[in-house]
Amino acid sequence: VVPPAAFVGLQFLQDVEEIDLDRNTINEIFCDSFVGLENVIKFDIDHNNLEMCPYLRNFNRLVKLNLQDNNITYISPAHISNLPNLQILRLFNNPLTCISADTVQQFLSIKDLYIGTKITGIDEYPPWPHQFPCNFSSTLKKLTIYAHNFTSTDCSIFMVYPLLVTLEVTLGKTSVFPDLTNAAKVTRITYTYNNITLLPNETNIPESNKLALLELNNNNIAAVGMNFFKRMSKLERVSLFDNCLKILPDEFGVLAVSLVKLEIQNNPELNVIPEGFLTGRLKSVVNVVD
Repeated sequence: VVPPAAFVGLQFLQDVEEIDLDRNTINEIFCDSFVGLENVIKFDIDHNNLEMCPYLRNFNRLVKLNLQDNNITYISPAHISNLPNLQILRLFNNPLTCISADTVQQFLSIKDLYIGTKITGIDEYPPWPHQFPCNFSSTLKKLTIYAHNFTSTDCSIFMVYPLLVTLEVTLGKTSVFPDLTNAAKVTRITYTYNNITLLPNETNIPESNKLALLELNNNNIAAVGMNFFKRMSKLERVSLFDNCLKILPDEFGVLAVSLVKLEIQNNPELNVIPEGFLTGRLKSVVNVVD
């Protein structure tokens, strides 16, 4: 337990910029527990037993807040408000059932968001985007979603987050590769341990895209559309291992100029990659069956 006014009167803490309370089995924090710590820039309260979000109001300098690995189910402005500089928010591994719309409005500066649920609660996690707020912050640059149950990510994710650079969607039920029409700034896309079975013929990714890393391993991908890679001229690494691939389209060869590493092991029926690949920049083809 962090008691009320726990830090009041401790003059030497007035200028403290980092507070680390992780792994302390804390299960209760009072509304005025953190009064006197308003100059903190980084706050780690992860890996505890909190069922309620701690009260953090008027922490004007706070940049990073780590609440992951607790038992928090609900966040409202009564808990968190007026955090104008908050850029990094870790909510992963909490059984969240609601983040109120008013709370979302408190996170207007977020650039890095990590959300997900405890593994035992996947089936109860609100489907994306119907219940989870998809207007978290237009400034978002990195979105990590772990252990979820939404089945698709349509192009709205890139319309809502126009500055998104990294998208990681892991250990979920996604069966459809996202539309990349508005993914002009994305450099990394990770969809691993999902249920994707097909990579479409067209991604609609802008010609000027910056995509350099594409990780699609541990899905059920059996086929790749003929033009799927056509506009991905800056790809340097592709991971397609642990899928069900039988053949790669000839159009895949357009990546020979940019690709440095290709991982396609554990696709038992795949035995050929397009000609000309090994004459490009490619330095590593992992476990290709000869």
